[in-house]
Amino acid sequence: MGQADGFQQPEMIRDKDGGLMHTGRYWDFDEKAHLQGDGPGQRLYSAVPFDIDEDGDLDLLIGTDSGGLHVRINEGSKTKPVFATQLTPLEGPGGEAGFSAGYAMPVLVDWNGDGLIDLVSGGKKGGVTWLLNTGESGAPYFETETVLIPSSAMKSAGIGTRTQVAVGDYDGDGDLDLLVGDYESNKVSGEYVRRGNVWLYRNSSARAVEASAKRAK
Repeated sequence: MGQADGFQQPEMIRDKDGGLMHTGRYWDFDEKAHLQGDGPGQRLYSAVPFDIDEDGDLDLLIGTDSGGLHVRINEGSKTKPVFATQLTPLEGPGGEAGFSAGYAMPVLVDWNGDGLIDLVSGGKKGGVTWLLNTGESGAPYFETETVLIPSSAMKSAGIGTRTQVAVGDYDGDGDLDLLVGDYESNKVSGEYVRRGNVWLYRNSSARAVEASAKRAK
């Protein structure tokens, strides 16, 4: 929480019964050890505020290490959030949406400009994929993933693994580009060289051409 002279001490977000909001394996601060509980993944990998049911308060979109996507519904209010004790799978083919590359860290973005929030994410195996939302306002449904950038993991050239994505109009031409961070590990002269890179992928789709033409008029 922010205040006039900086940030207050961090608070752990818990569910309405005071339970930890883990997805399986988690760190127990009292036992000072990793413990295994019930959940859809080994680890909770990301949490994104998202008013998924459009009731005016923020729920939490949860990504797991296995790539699964789930929601903790806010049963409270905008100013006093109270999160459900159970995870709800994000709806998609087969009953649950997700990213097959693992390490789900979704970005909320209307990627195709149809007015509905889609999801874009990197993953453990590298690359970037997109989940198209074909549901409706307050009841999203995410289709099977579409590859935006293929993985070239662990090769001497190209994007690496553990990719993380930021979406925005980087060059101001009216369409959405991708900034992608990665992890690279290559063997050079018998030793592993490990580093992180940031890649810019410019969007050259027809939408960009149309947007530029409209601005020119």
